[in-house]
Amino acid sequence: MVEWNIDDIDKCTQCDGELMTPDERMAELRGKLEEHKKGVAKKKNRRAKWENWKKTQALFYCKTSTNYNKWDMFESETDSEKEEEPILPKNDP
Repeated sequence: MVEWNIDDIDKCTQCDGELMTPDERMAELRGKLEEHKKGVAKKKNRRAKWENWKKTQALFYCKTSTNYNKWDMFESETDSEKEEEPILPKNDP
């Protein structure tokens, strides 16, 4: 899109398309601006909802349940640690 400030041309010199008046162009740009503002507002609203959901889940999750995936990181799945006598060197006072 190119804006021409020349009054005596009837068609675009690059694509031979129809020209817009400055008022039409401004109306189109304002429409795009409003559409962009709505998109930004929707995105901001979705992000706020996501942040609230994460906070709620963190609060709810800590109070009511155990995260077994985190627990498995620290504990092995099998009980390999049996009560055995420690291995000590023999004949060492």
